[in-house]
Amino acid sequence: MEDKRYMINLVTSMNLSAEAIIQLEQYCQRAEQAGPSVLKYMLLLIQHGRMEKRIMDGCKAVLRLQKGYGSDRLEGACFRALSGNKYNFKTIQAILDNHLESIAPVNTSGQPLHVGETHKNLRGEASFNMKNN
Repeated sequence: MEDKRYMINLVTSMNLSAEAIIQLEQYCQRAEQAGPSVLKYMLLLIQHGRMEKRIMDGCKAVLRLQKGYGSDRLEGACFRALSGNKYNFKTIQAILDNHLESIAPVNTSGQPLHVGETHKNLRGEASFNMKNN
């Protein structure tokens, strides 16, 4: 229910036509039926979209994958893709094509990947302090 309120606030705050808003609501209902990760991914796809046509095409394409791969695989692919930072049709299609939806994403040490994780190649704020003391 919280995702639905978020979706309504999101699409109404964007500069979209009335037809697009109605269609996106229908896409989100279909995504919710496919699974919670599909809905979350769809909301991020909408949020990060820049143009109405591309948002609509991306949502439609992701939902179309359900026919070819099934709801379970689409849910798994969206769950895996949520750990990344790209939200588009090609990401989901690549995961499904390579059968990666059932494999948990891992970092270089072989541990499960957590969003926002740090590692030795990320420097903190102190590395960019330009003051000479």
